[in-house]
Amino acid sequence: METQHIKITKPLSKKESTAFVYARSATASQNADIDSLKIQRESCEVFARKNNYKILTYLGDTQKSGVEDHRKEFIQRVCNACKEYGNVDYLIVHSFDRISRNTTFVEDIMLRLKEMGIIVVSVAQGTNLPNVALLSTPSKTSN
Repeated sequence: METQHIKITKPLSKKESTAFVYARSATASQNADIDSLKIQRESCEVFARKNNYKILTYLGDTQKSGVEDHRKEFIQRVCNACKEYGNVDYLIVHSFDRISRNTTFVEDIMLRLKEMGIIVVSVAQGTNLPNVALLSTPSKTSN
C-alpha cells in the first residue's frame, strides 16, 4: 500500500495579532490636535498593515500633557477596551512619548500591560524601552 502525500496549497492559518492604537495631542489648537492625531493614527495603521495586526479600536486623548504622569484612566481605558473587544496582543503608539514624557511612567505602563499580555510597540522606536530615555523630561528632585 502506497502512502499518499497531500500537498498543502496554502499555509496553515495562524492566529491574527490584534492591536489597539493610542494617540495623544497636547496642543491648545483644535486644528493642530486633529492634524497630530491624524498623523499618529496613519503611521500606526501603516505599521499594523506591515505587521499583519488587526486594529480593533482607537484610543486617544487631546489637550493632555505628556508630562502629567498621574493619568490612571489610561490603564482603565485599555482594560475597558479589552473587555469590549476581547484579548489584544499589542498597543501601538507613534512614539513612546505619546503615552508620557516621563520614562518611569511609560515603563510602569509597559510592565502593567505586559502582565495583561499586551506588548506596547512604538512605530518610531519598536519595543526597545531604553529609547524612551531620550524623550523623558528630567524629574524634579529635592536637595
